[in-house]
Amino acid sequence: MEGSTTSYSGTSRLGDAETRTRSLAVNQSGSGCNPLGILCLNYGVSLGYVGLLTIFVASKWVPVGLSLRLGFLAPLHGITMIGMVRNHDPLSRFFSYGWLPALGNLSYPQYIFQFVCFSVWGRAFASFGFWAFLAACSVVGYVAIQKPLKELNCPLRPKAWGLLAMGIVPLLFGGLGQLSSYSEKMYPPSPPSFDVSYVNGAIDTRLVIDEMADQSMSPNVQGSFYINPSLLFEPTTQRLVAVVRKHRMRVETMSGLEVEVKYLTASGVKASSGGVTYQRIIWESEIGISDVDPMSYTLLHSLKKLAVFPSQASFCEIRPTVSPHNLTIGQLVADGPQDPRLFISPTSELWLSFFAYPVTSSPGEACSSHTGGKMYHAQVPFHWQEDLSDGVLSHISTNASQLIGVDRVDYHKHGPGMNDTSFPVISSSFPKGYMTLRSEKNWLAFTHDATLYYITDMHPFTVTRVVNGSSSRVELARSYYYPLFTSTQMQHPDMVFHGGANPLLMPATDMRPSFFLGVFHTLENGTYVNYAFEFMDVDCKFEIIRVSRPLPLRLSPKRDASISRPLGFVSGLTQHPNTQRIIFSYGSSNAESRVLSMSLETLEGLFT
Repeated sequence: MEGSTTSYSGTSRLGDAETRTRSLAVNQSGSGCNPLGILCLNYGVSLGYVGLLTIFVASKWVPVGLSLRLGFLAPLHGITMIGMVRNHDPLSRFFSYGWLPALGNLSYPQYIFQFVCFSVWGRAFASFGFWAFLAACSVVGYVAIQKPLKELNCPLRPKAWGLLAMGIVPLLFGGLGQLSSYSEKMYPPSPPSFDVSYVNGAIDTRLVIDEMADQSMSPNVQGSFYINPSLLFEPTTQRLVAVVRKHRMRVETMSGLEVEVKYLTASGVKASSGGVTYQRIIWESEIGISDVDPMSYTLLHSLKKLAVFPSQASFCEIRPTVSPHNLTIGQLVADGPQDPRLFISPTSELWLSFFAYPVTSSPGEACSSHTGGKMYHAQVPFHWQEDLSDGVLSHISTNASQLIGVDRVDYHKHGPGMNDTSFPVISSSFPKGYMTLRSEKNWLAFTHDATLYYITDMHPFTVTRVVNGSSSRVELARSYYYPLFTSTQMQHPDMVFHGGANPLLMPATDMRPSFFLGVFHTLENGTYVNYAFEFMDVDCKFEIIRVSRPLPLRLSPKRDASISRPLGFVSGLTQHPNTQRIIFSYGSSNAESRVLSMSLETLEGLFT
């Protein structure tokens, strides 16, 4: 790796060899040298650059790590420098003519000032203004610093003052260039007030939407956060749509209850009484929708509530759990739809899927099973954009359908009597390996051959299809254990695999057929790690073909007790229609919404 001791020691030895070669060329004019050495002295520049060009061109088809400039690429750099010693090489002589040496003098100041200029500029470095600014700083750096240091006893000459003046002019134009147009093929600009970071060719931006909530959303009481955004370009208008989850956690506590509690454990039924504390943990949740500026990632309209259920709807409640060591009963109550995800239907319409507990006829009614929650999907109304700007409309309504036919549970062994629903309370202290029945709530939707599919589980990788002629019934299409996930779980028995963002169809190229790009995350001891993955239809069977390294997400400090530690949760995935950049949208620590965008080349680097 670059920067390792081996790389630097190799570079040192290479430098010694070049020094001896230079001495040989100057003092002996190469007499008695090995023919290979003479070849390097006379044509080293051409040989070195041809070698570098070959590797860079080949890297388009064959993945090659090009960050090893102190290791793998060092010999080619060395041959190039050896060829510059005698100035015999045709390329070396060409670059010594006219004004080209003066241009070469600016290369080192440009290398030194590039990150300084990038920090000062504070926006996309694909614009003409940035390069003019960097060139101006390089001229000033050479004239005012590098050249005087080379000529310590010589004052600045008139020509140098002229060059300094010439450098100031582009500097001024570079400042004005910040107002000029930019190339959206690299990094889109972001307002200075946004929380932006640049990591390995990717840009990470915070979506500031707290101040953009419409009155149709519930009041912004303390503890409300907009999280888990899903961004998607609408196919007909190419507008960037965003749905987000408004999340708030509140706790209702009753202490000192003199009641007897019977609860189910791995070893059987237990009973305790007296001094019981009951905590009702309520997750209030609703969905907001708006359109987004694809350049700055700012909302174009106020966020408006997307009503997928009737107003004042009541949702079933799952059974509570008990902590035997302190006799505390905890019950999680999810009030509203969670984690919306946008997708394009087989008829090219805009839809969303989400997780929710079923609506009941009366408040407090228990869910019918341990799994409790269900998956739903609904079409986003055609007139959603006009409704955003309608100041009279209180919300945007749609009808949600519950997806039925596959009720997925984790493939873990269960404690004795776990299927018995007669006990209202379950112990929260089961031994490792014993888990309560639960549904995977992160179903991932994608369209293939005019059919809507859902990935209902990541491990085993399970794909279901929506039955023809039905809007909500699904049937099994494919289920198998991906070897990498199996081996990983053998090493980490407590790790589980969950879905993240709806897959995105990547078109075929000259080098590879079309495939789907998706996102999943692993969860182990409260730690989330998000990965991109690729899968494709292989002989009418969907198979995972590659998994990336972890996505570089920014984790915000946690702001409520809904999580035990900071985490990132990727919930949206889309591709810019013009720049082809991949856009991941995610929630950070149940506290804010963020966007991570990167080029296809940067994404490919995560897979290699």
